This record gives sequence, C-alpha cells and structure tokens, in this order.
Amino acid sequence: APGACLILVPATVLLAGAAAGAAAAALRASDPPIVVIDEIWAMWAASLTAPRHAGSLAILCLLLRVFDIWKAFPAGAAQRLPGGWGIVVDDVVAAGYAVAAYHGLASLTSFLGWAG
Repeated sequence: APGACLILVPATVLLAGAAAGAAAAALRASDPPIVVIDEIWAMWAASLTAPRHAGSLAILCLLLRVFDIWKAFPAGAAQRLPGGWGIVVDDVVAAGYAVAAYHGLASLTSFLGWAG
C-alpha cells in the first residue's frame, strides 16, 4: 500500500543508517565492504516500484549498480556524510535515479511498441 511505503521507506533508511554507522564504528572503517545494508535497502526500495518478474528486477538491479558506481550528483556529496549516513544515503540517491531510469525506459519501450 502506498501509505505504508511513506512510513516504511524513511523508517528503514533511518534503521539502515544507524546499523551501518554502528558497524563502521565497530570495524573502525568509514565504509567497510562487509556492510551491505545500503545495497540491500536500495534494491528493496527500488523494487517496490517495479513489476515482480525476473526481467524487470534484473534491469532495475543493473541500473542500481550503474548509478551506485557513477555517484551522480548528489550521491558523491551524500557519500561524504558522517557515519552510516554516508554509507546509506548515496544508495538512496542511486535508487532514486535507478527507479527514474527504469520507468523512463519502460515508458519509452512501451511508446515504441517494444514491450509486450
């Protein structure tokens, strides 16, 4: 339900940021590779907007990785936030870009008649 998402998505960002910050502090690293809650959160949140079939989720995952690596503005700046916020918020931005790109591609392919 859309109303639940308005509560769950921000709440889970707060939880992920706190968990990532605690893990980073315990591991004494700014963005330890073992901390993957940011990628898990981003894929979960992005997938809320896509059809539930393997092709859509694979494309969304690929787009998410592209935007996570690219660090398009403001993701690069977000990555410099302190603690777990820098770990998580850049992935929040990447998820937003991935969702926009996915739905843009879906609209374009539908418009061109390439989608079933």
